[in-house]
Amino acid sequence: MTWLERENRCMERRAGEMMKAARAAGELAAVGVRKSNIPDGNILTLSDIDIAPKQSAAWTDLAELDKDDFEARVEKVAAAI
Repeated sequence: MTWLERENRCMERRAGEMMKAARAAGELAAVGVRKSNIPDGNILTLSDIDIAPKQSAAWTDLAELDKDDFEARVEKVAAAI
């Protein structure tokens, strides 16, 4: 795993953390919610920010890991390459 690939995993994890926070604050709709189902239309959807549901799920999964588990996963992937 190159330095750039490692940095990408870190950025993806951070994006997952930001999406979780935005959902908790009511600024980002839950996965699967369409804009037409949002009464006031003030909440963003994944489509609005051009993120695919699979990307969102992967990034949110990374954000769920504690720091040590995340580092272990990155090292495991790096060793496999």
